[in-house]
Amino acid sequence: MENPDGAVGRHLRQRRKALELSLQRIADQAGISVGHLSQIERGLSSPSVRDLIRIAEILQASPGDFLDQSGMASPDPIMVRRTRRPPVMLKNGITKRLLTPQDEAPLKMFMVTLAPDSTTGDDLYTHEGVEAGLVLEGRITLVVEDRDMLLEAGDSFRFASSRPHRFMNAHDGESRVLWVNCAMPAGGPA
Repeated sequence: MENPDGAVGRHLRQRRKALELSLQRIADQAGISVGHLSQIERGLSSPSVRDLIRIAEILQASPGDFLDQSGMASPDPIMVRRTRRPPVMLKNGITKRLLTPQDEAPLKMFMVTLAPDSTTGDDLYTHEGVEAGLVLEGRITLVVEDRDMLLEAGDSFRFASSRPHRFMNAHDGESRVLWVNCAMPAGGPA
Protein backbone atom coordinates (compact mmCIF):
# COMPACT_ATOMS: atom_id res chain seq x y z
CA MET A 1 0.00 0.00 0.00
CA GLU A 2 1.25 3.47 -0.90
CA ASN A 3 2.42 5.79 1.88
CA PRO A 4 -0.55 8.14 2.64
CA ASP A 5 1.76 11.19 2.46
CA GLY A 6 2.96 9.97 -0.93
CA ALA A 7 -0.61 9.65 -2.22
CA VAL A 8 -1.50 13.20 -1.17
CA GLY A 9 1.70 14.56 -2.69
CA ARG A 10 1.26 12.62 -5.91
CA HIS A 11 -2.26 13.99 -6.37
CA LEU A 12 -1.11 17.54 -5.61
CA ARG A 13 1.73 17.29 -8.13
CA GLN A 14 -0.55 15.85 -10.84
CA ARG A 15 -3.06 18.67 -10.37
CA ARG A 16 -0.36 21.37 -10.29
CA LYS A 17 1.23 20.08 -13.49
CA ALA A 18 -2.16 19.77 -15.22
CA LEU A 19 -2.71 23.47 -14.49
CA GLU A 20 0.86 24.23 -15.61
CA LEU A 21 1.70 26.00 -12.34
CA SER A 22 5.20 26.17 -10.87
CA LEU A 23 6.19 25.05 -7.39
CA GLN A 24 7.29 28.64 -6.71
CA ARG A 25 3.91 30.11 -7.64
CA ILE A 26 1.93 27.64 -5.51
CA ALA A 27 4.31 28.03 -2.56
CA ASP A 28 4.16 31.84 -2.74
CA GLN A 29 0.37 31.90 -2.89
CA ALA A 30 0.03 29.29 -0.11
CA GLY A 31 2.52 31.09 2.13
CA ILE A 32 4.89 28.13 2.44
CA SER A 33 8.45 27.53 1.23
CA VAL A 34 9.18 25.89 -2.11
CA GLY A 35 11.23 23.27 -0.25
CA HIS A 36 8.30 22.35 1.99
CA LEU A 37 5.92 22.11 -0.98
CA SER A 38 8.44 19.92 -2.82
CA GLN A 39 8.70 17.63 0.23
CA ILE A 40 4.89 17.39 0.38
CA GLU A 41 4.71 16.48 -3.31
CA ARG A 42 7.39 13.80 -2.86
CA GLY A 43 5.65 12.32 0.19
CA LEU A 44 8.47 13.30 2.55
CA SER A 45 6.32 15.69 4.60
CA SER A 46 2.65 15.96 5.57
CA PRO A 47 0.80 19.19 4.88
CA SER A 48 -1.06 20.84 7.74
CA VAL A 49 -4.83 21.04 7.29
CA ARG A 50 -4.47 24.78 6.73
CA ASP A 51 -1.76 24.31 4.08
CA LEU A 52 -3.73 21.58 2.30
CA ILE A 53 -6.78 23.85 2.16
CA ARG A 54 -4.73 26.76 0.82
CA ILE A 55 -3.01 24.61 -1.80
CA ALA A 56 -6.34 23.04 -2.85
CA GLU A 57 -7.90 26.47 -3.35
CA ILE A 58 -4.97 27.59 -5.52
CA LEU A 59 -5.33 24.38 -7.53
CA GLN A 60 -9.08 25.01 -7.89
CA ALA A 61 -9.92 21.82 -6.03
CA SER A 62 -11.33 20.58 -2.75
CA PRO A 63 -8.92 19.34 -0.06
CA GLY A 64 -10.75 16.00 -0.21
CA ASP A 65 -9.73 15.58 -3.84
CA PHE A 66 -6.17 14.88 -2.68
CA LEU A 67 -7.03 12.34 0.04
CA ASP A 68 -7.60 9.34 -2.23
CA GLN A 69 -4.88 6.70 -2.48
CA SER A 70 -4.15 4.92 -5.74
CA GLY A 71 -5.98 1.62 -5.83
CA MET A 72 -8.00 2.43 -2.72
CA ALA A 73 -10.81 4.52 -4.20
CA SER A 74 -14.17 2.86 -4.27
CA PRO A 75 -15.23 1.99 -7.81
CA ASP A 76 -18.85 2.15 -6.62
CA PRO A 77 -20.37 5.64 -6.86
CA ILE A 78 -22.88 4.83 -4.11
CA MET A 79 -20.98 3.07 -1.31
CA VAL A 80 -17.50 2.49 0.12
CA ARG A 81 -16.38 -0.66 1.93
CA ARG A 82 -14.68 -0.06 5.28
CA THR A 83 -11.55 -1.80 3.98
CA ARG A 84 -11.26 0.73 1.12
CA ARG A 85 -10.94 3.89 3.22
CA PRO A 86 -7.36 5.11 3.09
CA PRO A 87 -6.18 7.07 6.13
CA VAL A 88 -4.36 10.29 5.47
CA MET A 89 -2.17 11.56 8.29
CA LEU A 90 -2.16 15.29 8.28
CA LYS A 91 0.31 17.37 10.23
CA ASN A 92 -0.06 17.78 14.00
CA GLY A 93 -1.62 14.38 14.79
CA ILE A 94 -4.84 14.62 12.78
CA THR A 95 -5.90 11.68 10.61
CA LYS A 96 -8.76 11.84 8.10
CA ARG A 97 -10.50 8.94 6.37
CA LEU A 98 -12.74 9.70 3.41
CA LEU A 99 -16.02 7.83 4.01
CA THR A 100 -17.89 8.78 0.84
CA PRO A 101 -17.06 7.57 -2.68
CA GLN A 102 -14.21 9.48 -4.29
CA ASP A 103 -15.90 11.34 -7.11
CA GLU A 104 -16.80 14.85 -8.16
CA ALA A 105 -19.78 15.12 -5.78
CA PRO A 106 -19.66 18.29 -3.68
CA LEU A 107 -20.46 16.40 -0.46
CA LYS A 108 -17.56 14.66 1.30
CA MET A 109 -17.80 12.89 4.65
CA PHE A 110 -14.72 12.12 6.76
CA MET A 111 -13.84 10.34 9.98
CA VAL A 112 -11.44 12.76 11.66
CA THR A 113 -9.29 11.32 14.46
CA LEU A 114 -7.37 13.75 16.65
CA ALA A 115 -4.46 12.50 18.76
CA PRO A 116 -3.91 14.16 22.16
CA ASP A 117 -2.71 17.78 21.76
CA SER A 118 -3.40 17.74 18.00
CA THR A 119 -4.49 20.93 16.26
CA THR A 120 -5.03 22.36 12.79
CA GLY A 121 -2.58 25.10 13.78
CA ASP A 122 -2.55 28.48 15.48
CA ASP A 123 -3.96 30.36 12.50
CA LEU A 124 -7.61 30.45 11.47
CA TYR A 125 -8.27 29.43 7.86
CA THR A 126 -11.13 29.70 5.37
CA HIS A 127 -12.29 28.02 2.17
CA GLU A 128 -15.49 27.66 0.18
CA GLY A 129 -18.41 25.54 1.30
CA VAL A 130 -20.18 24.45 4.46
CA GLU A 131 -18.92 22.16 7.22
CA ALA A 132 -20.89 20.13 9.72
CA GLY A 133 -19.97 17.45 12.18
CA LEU A 134 -20.78 15.26 15.13
CA VAL A 135 -18.29 14.57 17.92
CA LEU A 136 -18.34 10.80 18.41
CA GLU A 137 -15.69 10.43 21.09
CA GLY A 138 -13.62 12.74 23.30
CA ARG A 139 -13.78 16.55 23.19
CA ILE A 140 -12.68 19.15 20.67
CA THR A 141 -12.40 22.91 20.76
CA LEU A 142 -13.85 24.44 17.60
CA VAL A 143 -12.94 28.08 16.98
CA VAL A 144 -15.12 29.95 14.48
CA GLU A 145 -14.13 33.61 14.13
CA ASP A 146 -13.82 34.89 17.71
CA ARG A 147 -15.94 32.14 19.30
CA ASP A 148 -14.29 29.17 21.08
CA MET A 149 -16.66 26.22 21.57
CA LEU A 150 -15.94 23.11 23.62
CA LEU A 151 -17.78 20.22 21.97
CA GLU A 152 -18.16 16.83 23.66
CA ALA A 153 -19.31 13.43 22.42
CA GLY A 154 -22.84 13.84 21.06
CA ASP A 155 -22.47 17.57 20.27
CA SER A 156 -22.77 18.71 16.66
CA PHE A 157 -21.97 21.82 14.63
CA ARG A 158 -22.44 23.54 11.26
CA PHE A 159 -20.87 26.70 9.82
CA ALA A 160 -19.95 28.32 6.52
CA SER A 161 -16.36 27.42 5.68
CA SER A 162 -15.79 31.04 4.61
CA ARG A 163 -15.86 31.98 8.30
CA PRO A 164 -12.32 31.82 9.76
CA HIS A 165 -11.97 28.63 11.80
CA ARG A 166 -9.68 26.03 13.32
CA PHE A 167 -10.03 23.09 15.71
CA MET A 168 -8.04 21.08 18.21
CA ASN A 169 -8.32 18.09 20.54
CA ALA A 170 -9.41 19.23 24.01
CA HIS A 171 -9.04 15.79 25.55
CA ASP A 172 -6.09 13.87 26.98
CA GLY A 173 -7.08 10.89 24.85
CA GLU A 174 -8.05 10.47 21.23
CA SER A 175 -11.09 12.35 19.89
CA ARG A 176 -13.14 11.33 16.85
CA VAL A 177 -15.45 13.50 14.76
CA LEU A 178 -17.73 12.61 11.86
CA TRP A 179 -16.99 15.62 9.63
CA VAL A 180 -18.87 16.67 6.50
CA ASN A 181 -17.65 19.19 3.91
CA CYS A 182 -19.96 20.41 1.18
CA ALA A 183 -18.35 22.49 -1.53
CA MET A 184 -20.60 25.32 -2.59
CA PRO A 185 -20.10 28.83 -3.84
CA ALA A 186 -19.38 31.61 -1.36
CA GLY A 187 -22.51 33.22 0.02
CA GLY A 188 -24.12 29.88 0.85
CA PRO A 189 -25.62 29.03 4.26
CA ALA A 190 -24.08 30.56 7.36
